[in-house]
Amino acid sequence: MKRVWKAISVVTLAVGLVAGLVFYLFSFGYAVDVSDSDRAWLVKAQDFAPYLQGFDPKLGRESFGHRRTVLGEDTLTYEFFGSGEPRLLLENRLRIQRDERSAEAFYRHLSAVVIDPTNLGSSGGIDRFRPTVENEVLKWGEESEFLTLHNDANQAIGDSFRARQGKAVFQFVMFGLTLDRKST
Repeated sequence: MKRVWKAISVVTLAVGLVAGLVFYLFSFGYAVDVSDSDRAWLVKAQDFAPYLQGFDPKLGRESFGHRRTVLGEDTLTYEFFGSGEPRLLLENRLRIQRDERSAEAFYRHLSAVVIDPTNLGSSGGIDRFRPTVENEVLKWGEESEFLTLHNDANQAIGDSFRARQGKAVFQFVMFGLTLDRKST
């Protein structure tokens, strides 16, 4: 009888491991090398350098990522943690879904997710803020939303933008700077 329970336990464990691996590959995917063309799709700290006096993107740490699911969905990510002045925290991602319906669902999911600056690593004391919708600042694609992020003193401390065009969903979050409303 002990052997039967051991065999059942081993089979259950093996099935669970296989199911977990399949779930992981479908949900989170696997890492893919980030190409130069991948990097070109993302907004990077160096893109801000010409517009910010004294800003040096070399005074920070950046990372790129590219994940692909078994279903062929791709997610490109970029994060920058600045250590100079102004202190810039930047995160953006581009996700290509398998179809437009999936992209619409993912876009709606992003609107339900509260932006948490602590997810950006060392947030430099930014732990609470209030988003204000300002869609007139920037519009793009079939659906989009632009938010200005304010601290408790009602000072603008960052911006967030998300948009969907076809199967592509783009999200951009920035703390430490806001877009100039005159030039957008």
